[in-house]
Amino acid sequence: FLAALYKEHGAKLLKANVRAFLNMVGQVNKGIRDTIRNAPEKFFAYNNGISTTAKSVNFLSQGEALFITSFSGLQIINGGQTTASLALASIKDKTPLDKVFIQMKLTIVKNSEKEFVRNIARYANSQTKVTQTDLNSSHEYYIQLESLSRRIFAPIHPGELRPTKWFFERTKKQYNQPLMTKSKAEQNSYKALYPVKQKITIEDTAKYINLALMLPYDVAWWAQENAKRFHKRIEKTWDISSDFCDDLYFMRLVGMALFYKKIKDTIGHCGWYIQKKGNLAQITAYTFSKLVYEGEQQGCPVDFILFWQLQQVPEELTQDIESIAKKVSDMFYDPTAQRTDVREYCKKAECWDECRALPFVFSESAKRILSPVE
Repeated sequence: FLAALYKEHGAKLLKANVRAFLNMVGQVNKGIRDTIRNAPEKFFAYNNGISTTAKSVNFLSQGEALFITSFSGLQIINGGQTTASLALASIKDKTPLDKVFIQMKLTIVKNSEKEFVRNIARYANSQTKVTQTDLNSSHEYYIQLESLSRRIFAPIHPGELRPTKWFFERTKKQYNQPLMTKSKAEQNSYKALYPVKQKITIEDTAKYINLALMLPYDVAWWAQENAKRFHKRIEKTWDISSDFCDDLYFMRLVGMALFYKKIKDTIGHCGWYIQKKGNLAQITAYTFSKLVYEGEQQGCPVDFILFWQLQQVPEELTQDIESIAKKVSDMFYDPTAQRTDVREYCKKAECWDECRALPFVFSESAKRILSPVE
């Protein structure tokens, strides 16, 4: 019925909608089409339905059922993509729609209530955006990280009097949720146990681990894209075995967080960076992976567990961080390379190949910190 309406009236049904039909180019519309084709009986459960308005509606009562017999001035306020996707599936793909059911919210409005209709369109389309990372957050890997973060105490940081924990934020604003119902004293205790600077998100996790895996060109993409790529690999690993995600794994993750923050802070205070600010995230990412790479090559691998134990990165590494960061920056801004966009170049594996080839030797002080004890 909905598809037939759209076939007959087309875009006239969507005049009050905030979006025109986006065709099948987006992931959401492709998902709608896939459900219509492959699991039509589940469409009702998967789809949010449509929101509509009409000037008037006529009904027919038959027993305990109430049927709509006609609309006047029907408009689809929210659900235009669903409606058009159904019509396209029946026209282009010749897909039968007899197993597809959709819930509808219907609001009867008067001609004088145009602002009311605009507000319905505005609010029905302004829900908090749900990202792919949000959807992935229910995976057992992230639930395990959450559990570990609530259980494991960090070693007492120099200068601190009480132990703290690192908070893994599995869902958006999860860190702030307990604060809503606590007294001021309870809030202070909560923040003392979980300092806000010791919060790690899913996006952070993907960034730190991918850099430790020497994939800075993945991290150079936006956070959501990097997290998506990371999640695909984690799913495959988890399906084989989940044993890797233990206490030591979480401690290494925290060590990576400390290392990343140390590198970023060090670069931010370098004179050469202050003179020409820009691309701090890219320089930090490539410096991190370059240090990991050189550590493996020179027999003194970066010890993330050491950083966890100290709850900081030793100052003996500062000189080496500055040295590599300067080399990375010079590589990015090499005038002979004629790069039009550094950030785009950073997304390519060839950028990492060039970075790996940069000559570097650890300082003696760094070697003493990183070299394994005989």
